[in-house]
Amino acid sequence: MIRGLVSLDAIEAVKAVAESAMLASGLGLLVRDADEGPDTFNLRGSGWDDPRWLDLQVRVLGDQAVDSLRMDPGLLRALSAVCGGDVRGAQGDIVRIAPPGQQHLTTRPHQDGFYIPDSQTLWTAWVPLVPCPLDLGPLAVIPASHTAGLRGHAVADLGVPELADIEGPNTADIADTAGIWRASAMMPGDALLFGSRTVHAALPNMTRRHVRISIDLRFR
Repeated sequence: MIRGLVSLDAIEAVKAVAESAMLASGLGLLVRDADEGPDTFNLRGSGWDDPRWLDLQVRVLGDQAVDSLRMDPGLLRALSAVCGGDVRGAQGDIVRIAPPGQQHLTTRPHQDGFYIPDSQTLWTAWVPLVPCPLDLGPLAVIPASHTAGLRGHAVADLGVPELADIEGPNTADIADTAGIWRASAMMPGDALLFGSRTVHAALPNMTRRHVRISIDLRFR
């Protein structure tokens, strides 16, 4: 995890596109309360089966602002250093939304390589588009979990990091049978880089009114 890696201007541009798409009358995914009450995020079913979710991906990921973020010089330098050579973007990017009060939508523990073919050279940059304290649900990872190769993906085997197990306002270790979970509060401009074998999951959004908006930028 590298703090202040990505241009804030690039982050703000993508955030504006994502919020505009969610608030659009055609999608109606996000409803803002005029009296500063809780935001309402209207994602139906399990989330992925709501056709507006795919519409959101098309609207945001097809925008020039995301192209600019993929080409951010600091991000590319860091990925090139980690990977030992040039990297190529647009390898399966996803806009992530974590609404309050819908913890069933929280991303469960997994390895990207279990789901994505030919992923040995795949890396993800997880970039929050809004300030992301622990209670808003940043990603948690198990350090060095990539060294054990691909695991079976029964959720009970991997365990779920719980916010209640975290001590301290910024960083924490989460004890689990699969290893030690680590999470940290993150700000726009920070980026978490991990390979396709790293076990990771999202912490739940425990806030009452805030929506976490982030983006997975994938590179080979």
